[in-house]
Amino acid sequence: MSYAVISALSNERFTLCNPRLNVPIVAGVSLLPVSRDNEHVLTRIMGGKAVSETEAVSRLIGAVGAATDHVAAQTSAGQDAAKHLRAALKAAQAAAEEGDARPAEELANEARDAIQRAGLDHRLAGRADDIADALDQCADVIRFDPEPIRKALEAHEKAEAGHQKTLATLAGIVSDASAAADRARSSEVLAKVANADHEDRLSRTVTHDFLAGLVKDRDDAARALRRLSDRLAVLGSVVR
Repeated sequence: MSYAVISALSNERFTLCNPRLNVPIVAGVSLLPVSRDNEHVLTRIMGGKAVSETEAVSRLIGAVGAATDHVAAQTSAGQDAAKHLRAALKAAQAAAEEGDARPAEELANEARDAIQRAGLDHRLAGRADDIADALDQCADVIRFDPEPIRKALEAHEKAEAGHQKTLATLAGIVSDASAAADRARSSEVLAKVANADHEDRLSRTVTHDFLAGLVKDRDDAARALRRLSDRLAVLGSVVR
């Protein structure tokens, strides 16, 4: 007796009992052999083919592996984005301390976009979950050894855990960048920036040359006052 492989059903959710073949099917592969009476239905009506137990198990492992590869690829993309964004976060936080919220706001938006790009194709990634559910529900009736498939499922679970961790990292960057943008608009930072701006204008105005000019003007004024005093004294003696 052979197992069924039906490509047209490879994207379908787990079916406990296919109405035409009377067997459970997941990822387009039957979990039980197809009876000889139904083999013609499989090949001629459903466009499938009969395969050995070994190939059926191999195809299920391959379906899990494809889901795992997808999760791993999305995780890698998310990690690359997180590395770039984390490096830019310090500069955005520094700008926020100077009252500039724009870099932090842009960074938060970039991190949100990165989360979207690192998201999973749930139909593809979910195929592993479907296979896990199918093995659990059919544990008492399947005839092949499910352990090789379960090992592949364990690797998939680890990959998903890594993916969730990466998404959490990106979400943390969104939070940190948003907090920096809020900080830039806070009364404390605005007051600090205003004071710094005042001090900057003062320092640019009161230069060494400016102070030297003040001293010169003071000395010139003192001399002029003395001359005026002398002339007034002369005028006073004449009047008397």
